[in-house]
Amino acid sequence: MNLSICYTQISPDERGLIVAMILPLERTILINDDIPEVLGAFTESTIAHEIGHWLLHVNKNENEALWEKRDINNDIKETNNPFFCRSASEPLDKYIASSQLDKIEWQAQYFASCLLMPRHVLQKISKGRDLTNWKHLYIIKDELGVTISNLINRLQDIGWIYIPKGSKQIFPGSMESESQRIKYWL
Repeated sequence: MNLSICYTQISPDERGLIVAMILPLERTILINDDIPEVLGAFTESTIAHEIGHWLLHVNKNENEALWEKRDINNDIKETNNPFFCRSASEPLDKYIASSQLDKIEWQAQYFASCLLMPRHVLQKISKGRDLTNWKHLYIIKDELGVTISNLINRLQDIGWIYIPKGSKQIFPGSMESESQRIKYWL
């Protein structure tokens, strides 16, 4: 991929905090080191999320053409629009993504969770553990080096657990199986 990852202070803009940004022409991901959570699992999740954006959403052909023309025309820099990441930990639901931006963010977050937690790794690490027990989930997240938000979103994406919105109760299976249980009771 030939990407650089740099840690630097990124000032908030009129929309608020910026966790990270991609500079496509420079092939650089900037991580805001002014955020207390910037070390550890949060940073790894953010980097994986930004790599997802790079692979899925950045037009690399356009950037390569701009890179070649850069020496000829100094105004090219103006077309190097950065991609901003406001939060890498907000849960995103593919079923209720309301805008194109929500869908793009869900794709990058899904890519990051698959990269950091492939199914075969989750199968191995969850053997003998109760995925409906928060204590077990926190142990797994520490072993994987991810955030608890990333872990529960990934486990829900693959249908191993379901946590109803606004609840802390964990159920085995997927949202679809939960709706089937409700229909059965009615």
